[in-house]
Order: sequence, then C-alpha cells, then structure tokens
Amino acid sequence: MSLAQERSLDATYRRRLTEGVLAFQQCGGGHAVFPPRPVCPTCGSRELAWAESAGDATIYSATTISPRDQDPYTVVILDVAEGFRMMSRLDGPDATSATIGDDVRVEVRAIAGGGDLLPLAALSTGVDA
Repeated sequence: MSLAQERSLDATYRRRLTEGVLAFQQCGGGHAVFPPRPVCPTCGSRELAWAESAGDATIYSATTISPRDQDPYTVVILDVAEGFRMMSRLDGPDATSATIGDDVRVEVRAIAGGGDLLPLAALSTGVDA
C-alpha cells in the first residue's frame, strides 16, 4: 500500500468519525474489513465499499487499568455486529464491572476532557430504544 492510499483511507475513516459514524469497509464477498485497508484480508478483493456500523457489539475481552493517582478505566476488544473486531474504551459508571459477553453500544464521541472523536463503548441497558 502506498503512503497516499494509507493516508486517504485514514482520512476517510476520521472524516466519518467527525460525522458521528463508525465506518468500516465491506468487500463484494460480504466480509467486514476493519481497520480500513486497500485489500480484504479474508479474500484478497480490492473492491471495497464503505459501510456504517449500527454500533451494536459484544465484549470479547476486557481489562481495567488503574493508573496511580488517576481513575481506573476499562479497555475492551469488541465483536461488532457487522462482523469485525475492534479495540475501544468502555465508558460509564459501570465500566469497571464489565465482563466478557456483555452487550455494548459503540458511539462516536470525545473522551471526557476533549480531544479527538473516537468510537467509545458503553454497556447496553437492555432496554430497546
């Protein structure tokens, strides 16, 4: 992959985040591709289109990090409903009690204190909206 291609894919992904969208790619064979790349790692297709995740996911792995003199936070690896796996930060008052298999909702927002927009997860309430 050329540096220009890499920058273009990253720029598209980040622009979609500013629009509040968790974007991923999908090949003609229906494989979800994340993070963005020029070739599907499953089938080798170069025919990739952008798609939007609904944000539904399940915790595959979780670890709570407790830095000295700071509040603990939880890092998770998520199985996203559209078929890809991603790393995120779990936010919310119950984040440190998360367990493998818990349902979460991924939303694009800034971490408390500002900064770049990121796809962050929160435990699902179990109530349909």
